[in-house]
Amino acid sequence: MRKTLIFCAVISFVLMISSVSQATVVYGFDQADLVGLTEYGEDPAGQTLSFIAVNPNAVYGSMLGDVGFMGSLIDLTIPISPMIMVGSGSEDLTGYDEFAMTLFNDNDDTWMVRLYVDDGGSFLTSSSAALAPGGSVNLSLDIVSVDLVDSVGFMISSDRNDTFHISAEVIPEPATIVLLGLGGLLLSRRRIA
Repeated sequence: MRKTLIFCAVISFVLMISSVSQATVVYGFDQADLVGLTEYGEDPAGQTLSFIAVNPNAVYGSMLGDVGFMGSLIDLTIPISPMIMVGSGSEDLTGYDEFAMTLFNDNDDTWMVRLYVDDGGSFLTSSSAALAPGGSVNLSLDIVSVDLVDSVGFMISSDRNDTFHISAEVIPEPATIVLLGLGGLLLSRRRIA
C-alpha cells in the first residue's frame, strides 16, 4: 500500500510539472508591481489618479482586490468617453503568451476596463469589459509576438464624469503554484500514512 501511494505521488508530481511547462505562460503583476503602477496616459487631458494604496477602504465598502486605485474621469465634452491608463514603465515580455489581470469594482457605478500594451507607440488592447458595481472581471491579452514594451497595464473609461474606485488582484507566479501543489501532495501523503 505504501509503495503504491509513493508511486501515485511521484506520478502526480511529474504530471503536474509537465502540465505547468506546457501551460500558457502568463504575465501578471505581483504586489510590488501593482503598488508601483502610475498614470500612463489619459484622454482628454485632465484625468486624475488620486492614489495607489495597498488595502485602502473603498468609499462604498471594503476593497475586494489586493491593491486599490482611485481617480477621477472628467470630460466636459460628453458623449466622448474620458479614459485613463494605469500602467508600468518599460517591461520585457519576451517568452510570455498572455497578459492577465483580475479587476474588482469597489464602487457603485459601472466602468469599462481593458488591458493594454504600448509597443512603441502602437497599442495592443484586450476587448473592453463592463465592470459592474461590486463585481469583478478577468481580462487577458495575447502577447506572444511582443518583447520589449514601453508600458503594460489597464485602461478605465466611462460615459460620465465620476470618481472610480477599482482594485486589482495579485497574479501568483507559476513557481508559486507548483510549490502549493507539492505542499498539497505532501499533506495528503501525511494524512493517509
